[in-house]
Amino acid sequence: MSESRLRWLLVTVVAAVFAATFVVTALVNLFPASGDARFPPPVSGQAVYDRAGVISAEDHEALESEIDAIEARSGAELAVYVQVDPTLTEDANLAAAHALMDQWGVGRAGFDDGLVILVSLDADRVHGHVSLYAGSGFLRAYLSEGDLKSVIDQVIVPAARQQQLGAGLVLAVQAIDAAITPDATARLELLRVVNAGLGLVGAPLALLLTAGSALWAWRREGVDPHVLDSP
Repeated sequence: MSESRLRWLLVTVVAAVFAATFVVTALVNLFPASGDARFPPPVSGQAVYDRAGVISAEDHEALESEIDAIEARSGAELAVYVQVDPTLTEDANLAAAHALMDQWGVGRAGFDDGLVILVSLDADRVHGHVSLYAGSGFLRAYLSEGDLKSVIDQVIVPAARQQQLGAGLVLAVQAIDAAITPDATARLELLRVVNAGLGLVGAPLALLLTAGSALWAWRREGVDPHVLDSP
């Protein structure tokens, strides 16, 4: 095989890879994976969903207002979902919160700054499980998993025990709001720029290294008297 034919082959392979990547990306965006669609579709402009009927109208309005203010200031997206499901364990409830984030797309792409608060109550609507699931960007910039657990244990659970779950959720979102400072948001935006830059540089570099390795291997085999190339 001549060097010109090898170069043509490499160019063809690279073009095919880029074309395949484009097609796959387009299909993913056009037909997003539904996964386990255990939750109904979200309502545009709504962040709080009380399927258990335990949050007062006043607390519901306060939650919506607080979450809107957070998003307007920082871009971070929050969703609060309360349901009756006595079948869920603590781990299953956390997995369901993760599923809700994925299904609804809570959090901006590239930032991963979403947070889901999922409360699954028993039939008595008093006991149950509370999970806070956050995207990686939210965890890096605002609150760690340990911080989120503290919000559950110190704010939400005590209020729920007093049958004041709605008020506890308002206090929890206010505590979360206090952690979403302008400085923390600026750090998250900087991290996104850095990660995007690394991706733009890293992908072409990896492609060049792969193509270079193939060319080097061909040259090495081309001078080997035991290797027979086709004419």
